[in-house]
Amino acid sequence: MPRLEATTTKNTGFGGSAIPKETCSNREAVAFLDAVTDDQKVGKSKVNKSLTKQQTWDIFHKGIPNDDKPLMPIVFRNINREFGRK
Repeated sequence: MPRLEATTTKNTGFGGSAIPKETCSNREAVAFLDAVTDDQKVGKSKVNKSLTKQQTWDIFHKGIPNDDKPLMPIVFRNINREFGRK
């Protein structure tokens, strides 16, 4: 499975400097999660070792609204860490 593709946004951080953040839209993240196959959901989660990959997938999939708002960068990184190919 390929990685979730990012668009770079710049958020004004503390002190007024622009901080680049990788993210995508919620809709793109949901479509990416829908493409994850059952064999990719087997095993222990990388994001949270106390969960299975299936449980992590369920949390991500149910927790992301299907709209065009930007996905939170930490969620973007964790989805790629768990299900994206490096």
